[in-house]
Amino acid sequence: MSIAPFDLLMPEIRLTGVALSVNAFPSVIDEMARGSYPLDGWVETIPFSHLIERGIERLRRQQGMKILVRLH
Repeated sequence: MSIAPFDLLMPEIRLTGVALSVNAFPSVIDEMARGSYPLDGWVETIPFSHLIERGIERLRRQQGMKILVRLH
């Protein structure tokens, strides 16, 4: 992917990149389930039925950090 520097500079856009392996997620989820670090205040769990109204919309409004979706 190529991005012209002025496309970021002029409208004052902030670009953040993250490089993760898909294999990292199972171990992170396991650690969260074990309680290895506190989730209060930055992780919200919602049912799949509320994904659009409570999940994506909250992220768009920058009202949530991490949202876990409960599938069942």
